[in-house]
Amino acid sequence: MPQSQSDMILDSITIDNIDDAMFFYSYILEKIIKKKKRYQHNEDIMMNQLKNLDIKHEVYRLKLLDECYASMDSDECSGSSESE
Repeated sequence: MPQSQSDMILDSITIDNIDDAMFFYSYILEKIIKKKKRYQHNEDIMMNQLKNLDIKHEVYRLKLLDECYASMDSDECSGSSESE
């Protein structure tokens, strides 16, 4: 948010609406924090999955899939990635 917009928002807060503004912005901040925690949780899950990934197996599987698509022989490709 540009500085001028944030200044306008702050300038619009008066003694009459300061409690409402504090409630509103604390509510928004709470929602932002929840979203950040959700993103962090999803990132933690992804990092754990990457740590447990067998890179050699995945490269081998991808090479098999690439060979299958290159040969365009569906009989040869059927189940080759599923049997791993």
